[in-house]
Amino acid sequence: FTHLDRYGENIAFQPLNYNDSETPIKLLQSQNEDSYLIASNVINGFEDTDIKITKTDENGSIIWESIIGYDIDGENTNYGYDISNDIILSNDGGYIITGRTSSFGNGDFDLWLIKTDVDGNQQWNHTFGGDDYDEGISVEVLDLRSIFPIDEETVLKSVEKTSNLVILQEDVPFSSIASEISSFVADKGFWTLDNPIVKVTAPNTHIPFAPVLEDNFIPSAENVVKAIKELQ
Repeated sequence: FTHLDRYGENIAFQPLNYNDSETPIKLLQSQNEDSYLIASNVINGFEDTDIKITKTDENGSIIWESIIGYDIDGENTNYGYDISNDIILSNDGGYIITGRTSSFGNGDFDLWLIKTDVDGNQQWNHTFGGDDYDEGISVEVLDLRSIFPIDEETVLKSVEKTSNLVILQEDVPFSSIASEISSFVADKGFWTLDNPIVKVTAPNTHIPFAPVLEDNFIPSAENVVKAIKELQ
């Protein structure tokens, strides 16, 4: 945990260690800016992955930690693949976690939705999915109502919130609205981005006449999901 001021000077540094391997997923700042919450995935061993949330003060000192994991029988133990993808603040001050689990549910992996209280204690959880592979991804969707003028303020606020940008349009990418959005976000929101801007568009060619080729020409839902997953 490293806290820097606006000039890049180190304010606080605090290593946060676990028994084995831990991968941070997301950092949240409290509304009064005096504490932080870190969501991470912890690999404890073979076929043993749990979700961990850690709350720290503004200097990185741990206030509390919470481990969320289930075994194949649904008991709260440290066995099974339980993985977080995102965490957000809920209206009551607690947290909502999206992820996936293979410990229980209907399929190989199911989408997992978890609600905790303000201290990280689990209040409820639900799984969603069929008999195959399902997972949860947190996405904020903006449907621009006009292209001139473009609502730059709303786009930039969304990028600041999510730290990523995927632009979907049916037009070709060259000299398009997607190009214009990429330009002003790179110009005015560059430092809020965690990854390069991704454009999901039609290929840079003319629209085909054959219906089968036209279906392949238009961006598909699979293309969008693939682009979003590449940013995780």
